[in-house]
Amino acid sequence: KLRKELRISDSDFIIGMVGRLVEVKNPLFIVSILKQIMEVNPSTVIIFVGEGPLNSIIEKKCRDMGVFSNVRLLGNRTDIPILMSIFDVFILPSIFEGAPIVTIEAQAKGLPCIVSDSVPTAIDLNLGLIKYIPLTQKEEWVNAITSKQERLNNKEAIKNMFHKEGYNNHSSYRQLLRVYQV
Repeated sequence: KLRKELRISDSDFIIGMVGRLVEVKNPLFIVSILKQIMEVNPSTVIIFVGEGPLNSIIEKKCRDMGVFSNVRLLGNRTDIPILMSIFDVFILPSIFEGAPIVTIEAQAKGLPCIVSDSVPTAIDLNLGLIKYIPLTQKEEWVNAITSKQERLNNKEAIKNMFHKEGYNNHSSYRQLLRVYQV
């Protein structure tokens, strides 16, 4: 239903980026390699979820490149988990990042994640889903995005998060107690 609403066929390959459309999040990076990605897989669609001052620049660049029909600028949404369920790969080409919770959410959905090497390794849940690539390696980004990567089953990813990596209430409570030395 969501694919139909977004004018995306079942056979399209979907790249998803969730975040503010601002310089530090670097959405123009993916626009700069979109032609190469589409040469490998012409049925690629990129979904940008978020708003920011780069909205109109992204739209203009994509129109000028002749690829705007393969781009969806969705603005701010409250249905991120549902949107992530149709992504084939999640990207985060940030120039700088603190602790991008959205990457943890993507892993919880079992999504392969391609992120810049400025993203802290602490967000890697050790599920084999994250690949860190320097922004200077555009060809490596294209190869990583277009290579066939399997999603983890959503339930398996969440189970591994809670049991293997300690992302649960009890573990979080213990960590807070340590931080505040209670």
